[in-house]
Amino acid sequence: MGKIGQNKQVPLQARQGHGNRWLACLAGAWALCLGLSGPVAAQTQAQATATSAEVSPWDAPEPWRTDRFYLQTSVYTLHYNPTPEHVNQQNLLNLEWRFNSFAAGGQWLAGLALFANSFGQSSQYLYGGWLVRPFDELQPLYFKITAGALHGYKGEYQNKIPFNSSGVAPAILPSVGYCYKRVCSELVLFGNSGLMVTLGLRCPERRPSGQAVRKPGERLACWVGLRVQKGLFLAFALISPLRVTSRCALLIVSFT
Repeated sequence: MGKIGQNKQVPLQARQGHGNRWLACLAGAWALCLGLSGPVAAQTQAQATATSAEVSPWDAPEPWRTDRFYLQTSVYTLHYNPTPEHVNQQNLLNLEWRFNSFAAGGQWLAGLALFANSFGQSSQYLYGGWLVRPFDELQPLYFKITAGALHGYKGEYQNKIPFNSSGVAPAILPSVGYCYKRVCSELVLFGNSGLMVTLGLRCPERRPSGQAVRKPGERLACWVGLRVQKGLFLAFALISPLRVTSRCALLIVSFT
């Protein structure tokens, strides 16, 4: 993702205020999901030979495996070779969708990250990726790699990342993460520039296969989460300075 930071011209208190607002938004979205979903009582259905109990997706024993929607923000950034123009509060807002699709033992995913780079420029990273949990005895631990288009390095900083002659550059970011219930943290490496620690929350989208249908409150919570994510994709497609082809791709994602 190149070097990540915040505009050096913004006062420290303002930068801290921006970071607090991101954290407040993240906490508010999570509280909304919790408030809308509510607990689901167990229910039995008479069948010819057996009964089955309805289980809420919020009660999944391994939510890091079954949840699909993920929101995270940055809590720490380190530059290996810092300069006076580098700052380490990038105000990251990262929305990620983890598909119910797997390959080579790993899970496919896609996402959009909005942040300020190391030179105070608003930047975006639209990506796809692959996540794998290689250790059976340590399933909350995972490794992830993403690849996509990075936009936002302009003017005198355009050549700070390679292949950025058009203003949109390819990027590949490896990371390692660990989850405790629905709270996850990742260590993200951005090339030879530095690293970033993130903190995020997961939200269920669907029940594990074979379980009963969600109740209305749960359906509404998931619907709200999905619409928030797609709405951000749509807003970015309409107001971003990307090329027409990139905007069309975002529009397709937001309406699917």
